Amino acid sequence: MTLKARIATPFRLSWPVLRRLFVDAVLLVPAHAIVAAAVLWAAAQLMASRWADAGGLAALGGWSLTASYALLGGVGGAIAGAIAACARTLAHIERHTEAWILALPTDWGRDLLPEVPLDELEGRYDETLDRVTDATLGRLPVPRLVRRMAKSRLRQALLDDFLATCRERGVTVVGHGELRNWLLTRGLAYALEPARAQLRVWRAVTLGGLGLAALIAVAIAVLGGMASPVTVVLIAFALTGAGILVWGLPRARERERPAQWRVGIVTLALSATGWPALYVLLWPADLGLVWLVVVALTLVTVRWGFERAFVRGGPARLPA
Repeated sequence: MTLKARIATPFRLSWPVLRRLFVDAVLLVPAHAIVAAAVLWAAAQLMASRWADAGGLAALGGWSLTASYALLGGVGGAIAGAIAACARTLAHIERHTEAWILALPTDWGRDLLPEVPLDELEGRYDETLDRVTDATLGRLPVPRLVRRMAKSRLRQALLDDFLATCRERGVTVVGHGELRNWLLTRGLAYALEPARAQLRVWRAVTLGGLGLAALIAVAIAVLGGMASPVTVVLIAFALTGAGILVWGLPRARERERPAQWRVGIVTLALSATGWPALYVLLWPADLGLVWLVVVALTLVTVRWGFERAFVRGGPARLPA
């Protein structure tokens, strides 16, 4: 087999990757949709059966209430399943790329990055980055946006991590061997992290929304006879905010940027507790179009919190 064929063969990924994504989607999307729809349907049934005098909500009727909850669960579960399928496909791409790097011919590796002094490499990192990206991620069948984010992440990693690692080890001349080892241990994780971060955000939003809907239904069913519906809903959101803090703050030390993670978690917790309470206070007022501004501010705040925690907070720290 020629050198060109040995390089090109591992990257005929379009069909294997699409097939993997299709298989995962066929398996995961219906499974998530069925489970989520069943859970929310059961929660709605419980709420409708124990909250017969629920005022305006009860006027919707038990059937329409449970059907709406089941539909919400099905759609949310399908989205969660699609996200899980994308995450598994991304992991498949990373494993395939690692295997390809391990199988690279030595001569080709030397062509990719001949041995150069570390100072010279630092001065021409743009050229090196382009060659590394085109040789690895450039051949993968991923969306252009993902590739652009990966290249940006590789640029940061090449400057901040690869060169720093070489200096710490006292390496003065670097070549394909050092780059190969760094890509396998740290570089690919850096490059693919933006895509993983976006998947984490959407997964958290989807599953968090479904869980909150189920929590509200169960809370109304359990506490409906002891408190007003509004009070029950506020309690559910307050518990959600407390749960976010209890779950998120201890995990800050595991992140690359703990301060950003803490800011994001606190923002999400305050949003979960504060915005519903503000809605209740403003509801009697005739605000008209001002409600659009309030809803927009809510979405912006929640998105800002998610981005600070799950994107800017970074992944769990990579081993040194």
